Amino acid sequence: MAGESPFDRRRLQSAMDEAGLDAVVAVSLENVFYTTGAFIITQRLLPERLAFNVIPRDGDPTVIVCKIEESLVARESPIKDVRSYIEFADNPADILADALLEKGLGGRNIGIEKRYLSAETFERLADRMPGSEFAACDRLFEKLRAIKTPAEIRILQEAARATERAIMAAWAATRPGDTEKAVADRESVALLSEGADRTVFCMLAAGSNTMIAHHSAGSKRLESGEIMRTDFAGSFGAYYADVARTIAIGKPSQRQSDVYRTLWEVQRETIAKMRPGVMAGELFEYCRVKAHAAGLEFNLPHIGHGVGIGLHEYPMLEPRNDAVLQPGMVFYVEPMVLDRSIGAFHIEDLVAVTDGDPMILTDVMNTERLVSIESLG
Repeated sequence: MAGESPFDRRRLQSAMDEAGLDAVVAVSLENVFYTTGAFIITQRLLPERLAFNVIPRDGDPTVIVCKIEESLVARESPIKDVRSYIEFADNPADILADALLEKGLGGRNIGIEKRYLSAETFERLADRMPGSEFAACDRLFEKLRAIKTPAEIRILQEAARATERAIMAAWAATRPGDTEKAVADRESVALLSEGADRTVFCMLAAGSNTMIAHHSAGSKRLESGEIMRTDFAGSFGAYYADVARTIAIGKPSQRQSDVYRTLWEVQRETIAKMRPGVMAGELFEYCRVKAHAAGLEFNLPHIGHGVGIGLHEYPMLEPRNDAVLQPGMVFYVEPMVLDRSIGAFHIEDLVAVTDGDPMILTDVMNTERLVSIESLG
């Protein structure tokens, strides 16, 4: 991360004090990376290959990984106490229990990411540590990671810009008669050329297929008079980009242009409300009311999400979320509306909450009006 770690031990200690925890154990790929600086990709590919970071309220942390990942952690993390287990021979829960007991944490209050721990592993750990209290600390980590460092915001912006450029490059080479899959493949190749490690997903749909929320690009050919939309995500190191755009095939009709412009205005008016102190649920409701008042069909469960080491991070912009926006939070804001005669329209932009006006970080493509693929060529 360009020499700057996102992890702030003092903020974690404060959160632990508030929760009454003597230690926390990071389990997920996201939080092991967040607290150690080591990005262990096999945690995503092989979830049963567990890794832990044991962080006591006071004292030094201990990282526990499969032996095969020990050299990577030693290279990427400043943590000195790195312990390993032999896959298939050792039970990682036993190595974790040993580390906790060695640190005098038997019978104490320990936070652990329960969402990422199998029942089998948790039961083994609890059996080894009778009298210890294990509390879920997933939300604790989510709240810490919700506030991004300036370096993280730069990484996220550059990833988003790269994704915009990939979409533009792919669409500039697209013409009526191409298949959806051909366009999606161009996007994926362009994204890798822009520096992404991989495409996470590439939803691309034209015509009536745009009405399917997560349509997989197929053999349908693009026809003049239709709209096409993409919801496109990639990973850049440990961080994600996730951009959605809508375009016309051929000259857009007045109805297509009007629906798109109205959606754009609703999105931008919602973004303008993203100031410190506003609740996530309030933003959802504002967007919903504006969309309905404009005559748009709006039936979304959320209008956006935090982003960072995770693709969907806390807080989600959904109606029941009372999280309060703070400077340093970064969101993808993505209202989507339906017009059953012409299809679904989708715009998704990266936005940073600041002390003042929100900052739109996706600034490569001019999304103010609906354009045609021919205009990009």
